[in-house]
Amino acid sequence: MREKIFDSLGFRLVQLRKSRHLTQVEFAEKVGTNVSVIRRFEGNISMPAAETLIAIQDAFGCNLHWLLTGQGTMLFGTNEGDQERTVNHPSLVEVDRTLTELDKLDAEKSKSLLLEFRSRAREVKRVAELESMMMRLNDKI
Repeated sequence: MREKIFDSLGFRLVQLRKSRHLTQVEFAEKVGTNVSVIRRFEGNISMPAAETLIAIQDAFGCNLHWLLTGQGTMLFGTNEGDQERTVNHPSLVEVDRTLTELDKLDAEKSKSLLLEFRSRAREVKRVAELESMMMRLNDKI
């Protein structure tokens, strides 16, 4: 379970926020949202929408590939050896590919991919919930 927490988008958001020495309130203001939304993201309760991910990238120069997958560096223009890496999560790699495709397409196709992104985000959440339930059941056995 501990590995899952450290391999999450929420954990990487905390890393990003703390690297900038910001409170959740300050981070939320810079992203253009409220603190309760940031708390939900950091707690892995919900996934940011594509627009929010882009706002985070714009506000902090964050590498979206790192944020979604844990691969690469946190910020653009840094060396991978300078930063701690996190483990890759296959579902988030798919989300990253979807976001990349979204940038290349017209509005109608972008909307379709955004809906796919939201669907996959819900799937990731459900998988995490099921894994957590299985671990609790295994602990009781």
